[in-house]
Amino acid sequence: MRFTRLALGAALAIPALISARAADPASHRVSIEYEDLTRTQPLSSAPFVSHVAGLHLWEIGKPTGVPIQVLAEDGNPEWILGAAVNGAGGAYGDAAMGLPVMPGGKRRVELQVDERHPMVSGAWMLGASNDGFAGIDAVDAYRLRAPLTVEVFALDAGTEVDSEKKEFVPLLGGLLRDPERGVVARHAGIRGDADLPASFWFDPAKPVGRVTITPLQPAS
Repeated sequence: MRFTRLALGAALAIPALISARAADPASHRVSIEYEDLTRTQPLSSAPFVSHVAGLHLWEIGKPTGVPIQVLAEDGNPEWILGAAVNGAGGAYGDAAMGLPVMPGGKRRVELQVDERHPMVSGAWMLGASNDGFAGIDAVDAYRLRAPLTVEVFALDAGTEVDSEKKEFVPLLGGLLRDPERGVVARHAGIRGDADLPASFWFDPAKPVGRVTITPLQPAS
């Protein structure tokens, strides 16, 4: 069974979390613009969080946890946002959820960073895939004095077999899982030899997204 429950509680709690962080005199806001560089792949909702150094949403070559699993398989941001809203022992500072993006489009969110929570991470699902995703992991946004642009490549969460069969692809109405005990790795691209049309193909050797983080006026 797939994780399809909307993170309504987490989403409703985000404004309260932002208000609490705004009172920190050492904090300031950053603008995060994320752009779909593909001509074929819609992007899911994109959760972004600020957090302590040493924390990672994912690591190449290692198994991923449930937060990235449900995002990469279902486009569900609940576990990432929920961890930030619940505090997770003070590891998270702020959270923001960006809207889905169609191919060639872009969106922007703002996030609070501070000395204790200087790092920014965020991700989204490649909508026409089994468990493809992309994003940024542990970028130091607190010390930025000028915009930073990062081009990101497609990743495979390693949690579901890339069968491209419709029963396992939510975009095609699939509600089932075909589990895989793999690790996070570069995505090999869409083959187009099953139910997922080749029209969703993208070049895995090229970036699928671009993220620009811009420091804004420090909070007073």
